[in-house]
Amino acid sequence: MMNVIIFMAVFAVVSAAAVPLAMRVVEEAEERLTERRLDLLEAGLQHFYRDHDRLPTSSEGLSALVTDPGTGVWRGPYISILDSSNVFEDARGRVFSYAQSAKTATITAVGFSGLARQVDVGGIDQAWRARAIEEMNSLRTAAQSYVAQYGGLPDSIGDLVPAYLGADYAQDPWGTVYAIDTGSGILSSAGPDRTFGTLDDITLDLGSTGAASLFPSRSSPLGAPSRQERCEYGDFVCGLGAHEEVCVGERFARNPPWRSQGPGDA
Repeated sequence: MMNVIIFMAVFAVVSAAAVPLAMRVVEEAEERLTERRLDLLEAGLQHFYRDHDRLPTSSEGLSALVTDPGTGVWRGPYISILDSSNVFEDARGRVFSYAQSAKTATITAVGFSGLARQVDVGGIDQAWRARAIEEMNSLRTAAQSYVAQYGGLPDSIGDLVPAYLGADYAQDPWGTVYAIDTGSGILSSAGPDRTFGTLDDITLDLGSTGAASLFPSRSSPLGAPSRQERCEYGDFVCGLGAHEEVCVGERFARNPPWRSQGPGDA
């Protein structure tokens, strides 16, 4: 009888410890699934922004990622069909809350305290600007190969893509085809506002080979703004963005936010 009592006591203690642990394992699995769904929605919002130059309104909601709300430029779905089944709900079946205001949208997992995603147009543009610079560097390398083969600069991106680079390099991250000015040899991205000749353009001299080859006049036939309106990033010239300030005085000119600070940077 005593053995049974001891067994029951031990069993009660182990059970008391195991139940909370098992519940925590389940909760962590639910949180991970919810996080994955939030990641998918965040990526979908970025794709929507690329086509629309804005985020879905609060009234359009997250359903605008899979159903055309009648914008006229919708090219979705912006979430894979395989992922869209329960993607608008957290792991506990509660629909995500979505709110959009000006240049920011927030997705909140109502059933999980602290689980949310905030998508900011300025943050997207900064990340995409860094990506555009990487792509333009690759395009310059391709242009140099083109010059070695044909003896002159390419007339358009079509001369470089897909002959030298993949098709993804034809457009900048905002969906605008990169432009080459044959007179000056300058490669341009229209930047976040998707319009050439405005303050947020990103330009690169295809004939330059290093940081010393900055444009003397800071202007081109494409109508790039003047030196006073722009900041320099190595070979690149980036203007003030339509959605945010790209440069802040000389600090970003010497050490742009997407470049690791080197020994010579202040």
